[in-house]
Amino acid sequence: MPKNNINKITPEIECVIKPNPLYIKNNDNNLKVFNVFDLDKYINCHTFADETIDKYRRYICYFDTYLATLGRVDINDIQPSDLRNWIQVEHASWSPRTKRIAYISVKLYLKWFFGNGEVPCLDWKPPRSTAYRKRRSLNEQQVSSLFSILNGNTAKGVRDIAMISLMLDTGLRVSEVCRLKAKDVDLITGELAVVIKGNHAETAVFSELTANRIKNWMAYRKKIVKPNVVELFVGVGGLTPGKTMTRNGIKKIFRDLGVLSGIGKFAPHDLRRTFATLSIMHGAPTRLVQIGGRWKSISMVELYTQDLQLTAFKVYLPMKHIASETYKEPTTE
Repeated sequence: MPKNNINKITPEIECVIKPNPLYIKNNDNNLKVFNVFDLDKYINCHTFADETIDKYRRYICYFDTYLATLGRVDINDIQPSDLRNWIQVEHASWSPRTKRIAYISVKLYLKWFFGNGEVPCLDWKPPRSTAYRKRRSLNEQQVSSLFSILNGNTAKGVRDIAMISLMLDTGLRVSEVCRLKAKDVDLITGELAVVIKGNHAETAVFSELTANRIKNWMAYRKKIVKPNVVELFVGVGGLTPGKTMTRNGIKKIFRDLGVLSGIGKFAPHDLRRTFATLSIMHGAPTRLVQIGGRWKSISMVELYTQDLQLTAFKVYLPMKHIASETYKEPTTE
């Protein structure tokens, strides 16, 4: 079902050219006029997620303001050194990750604007950080602890059990969980279709156990879901019962579960790493994990499984699988 409907659920947004300048609100709630960039047209020609739009607005606005201080009044006035100086000098205190996000925000706009033309300032890009940052995944004991504190007799507990089970089986990102539509989840085939990062539709598969848990949640969902809400997971109680869940709402749920379960600091993306790590530990080939997690390259699987421990290799030690009939240990007698 989902595989055949992928093209149907991909957002279709017509490129509408809107007048320049574009106005956005700054922190003082005053209207900010863009000096160089026509971000309105750019955004309407793409299908960016709301969070991505906010991020692009922020950094392109910063860069636009910087260009104004240099007297640049047209996008063609941008000099090769402008982007580098803005990031490395004007914002030298930014973290390597923030610098890279800022660079990508501006780069994508410029590449879109100039098309196949040359963009001199993109000859430079910020260096990647070489510092190792530990990325967390859960082990099986922690996963069990997580499920043990969820109440399967309440709507909230049943929802969270279904949501976490689905994330463990599929490696869905939190934004993908928020936008997943009930009609795009097939409990019979154990497949779903969802618009993923990059704004195109992909499929994922899940287990029969997870299908049963989603079915249990659907029984509660139909009693509380608001009219015209099509997403699978909706709020239970709180300020927005029956409405689509938000990224921040799910993050808050995970933070609370981390405290209650004794796991500690716990975020939705930890389950994407857990999906990859546990799949590898249970014997899944790296290539299949790549397909299952919808990663573009094997290197991304390696990045997401940095939590693998050497002791996990013990079950694959060659001598454990050598037939005992071919050799008998000598006795000490």
